[in-house]
Amino acid sequence: GADFYDNTLVLHEISLTPTPYFDETFKNVEVVLSKEQRFMINKVEACGCGKPIKPHRSIISNMVKAQDLEQVLVEVQALQDKVTQMSASLEEIKATLDGHETRLQKLEAMLTDVPTTMEAHKKTIAELTKAVDETMNKQVTALLDAVKQLTPVITGLKNR
Repeated sequence: GADFYDNTLVLHEISLTPTPYFDETFKNVEVVLSKEQRFMINKVEACGCGKPIKPHRSIISNMVKAQDLEQVLVEVQALQDKVTQMSASLEEIKATLDGHETRLQKLEAMLTDVPTTMEAHKKTIAELTKAVDETMNKQVTALLDAVKQLTPVITGLKNR
């Protein structure tokens, strides 16, 4: 059997030489230990029941030494920092995109209003043109009337 405490794997009743039983025992130990515990192993000891221990290569290869664990923790922290930075960058990008979306919605609303505005302008231009035409027609008519009225006067003056 085996116990795990204080980052130490304590093995019980394991023979000095590698045997199929030893490998099977460690496989059972692996099943008992969580993944996190397996990565925390930095020492393998005998339980003190009198039997010396010679760790098999399968235990050595599955151990993570304390310094390796520290390196793993540093790398994990660096990855967490990168994820935090990327998350912040993504938030900034999302805010920028939200701002663009708002601007696009405003532009879309303005463009939707353009035909209505154009129709209003056409109507205004038509009304102004009509008013100018009417005013000019009235002025031309008034001038023609004035010329008609002045014609006999001018003719009378010439004849004197």
